[in-house]
Amino acid sequence: MRRTEDRDAKRPAAAFAAGRFFLGALDLVDRAVSLVVILTLALLVAIVSAQVILRYFFDSSIDWAWEASRLCFVAVIFFGIPLALKTQSHVGIDILQLLLPVRLRRWLIVALNCVGIFLMMVVTVIGTQATLSTWDQTLSSMPVSSGWFYIPVLWAGFHCSLHFAAQSLDLALGGELPSTPIEDVKASTSP
Repeated sequence: MRRTEDRDAKRPAAAFAAGRFFLGALDLVDRAVSLVVILTLALLVAIVSAQVILRYFFDSSIDWAWEASRLCFVAVIFFGIPLALKTQSHVGIDILQLLLPVRLRRWLIVALNCVGIFLMMVVTVIGTQATLSTWDQTLSSMPVSSGWFYIPVLWAGFHCSLHFAAQSLDLALGGELPSTPIEDVKASTSP
């Protein structure tokens, strides 16, 4: 319970019932998606390992391994993108942010997050259209719809927009600004 209280203290949106609900639901979604990423990555490793063993030691192969491993790879990447966004693990250019005063920096990040929400919703809509338009096509080696390749893409767009919204809400309510690598280095080297 203490860990939740510490985390909520850094998230001003958690001071409101609607904010607590939104952030709590988003945390549950993140945990579920993390589990999907772990299981899908394990399946990917198992398929590729089995294919390598069969090919090099038994001169055989699994017909559907190539498409199944590609599908797993796409799923791991696109389901993982929002998780990296949550922890600010993506590469970014922050030189302009570092030159701005804190107040302007806060609102620049909120504005950029709003642009991010818009773009991620575009990805969601286009991903949905691609899924629906390819749903009746099957993969060549498996009786599975090729639309499954687009589901992780549309999910990533939707899930990323939720993280942009959560970060913007916290920043608009006075939450901590994301630290930059330079600030992280200064904090770790200061006595």
